Amino acid sequence: MDAPLACCHSLDTCGKLVEPSGWTHPIHHGAPAIRKPVNFQLKPATTPEERVHALRLRHIVFVEEQNVPVELEIDEHDSSDALHYLGRLDEVPVAAARIVLFADYAKLQRIVLLKEHRGKGLGDEMLAQLISYANALAPHLPVALDAQVQARGLYEKHGFVAHGDVFDDAGIEHIHMRLG
Repeated sequence: MDAPLACCHSLDTCGKLVEPSGWTHPIHHGAPAIRKPVNFQLKPATTPEERVHALRLRHIVFVEEQNVPVELEIDEHDSSDALHYLGRLDEVPVAAARIVLFADYAKLQRIVLLKEHRGKGLGDEMLAQLISYANALAPHLPVALDAQVQARGLYEKHGFVAHGDVFDDAGIEHIHMRLG
């Protein structure tokens, strides 16, 4: 059996780390597991292949999973003024987004993460990187997005504040949000 951590003084009969006071070390009783760093990177989708990956991920999430009509998922911004981003986990495409610069704000749009990678902290990492890109592209503009209501908490955690009323977009409830 391994030696106890430096903060612990002994192992009990079950092999759990025990402090001198008899308190069992939290690593063994309900403390959140320490996650190893992930190799996730969000980068501009600059090649045709990267753009195809980004559009395919959007199709999987919005059209196949959320039943958004394909004619609403792809719009005029995709082939004109949108800046597309592709997120890779260990070099495998798992996420995508785009940024469109408007007169009043830099808008984060079409943010997707494959279902099997949700709930693991990748959404937080992706959003942080996407905000950094938006701030670098247009430091003079506020950052905004139209959040699906069910994902509102993720955006609030990153400092987004809701503006206005809930509205329907492609059959899904959304709320307009701005950073800060």
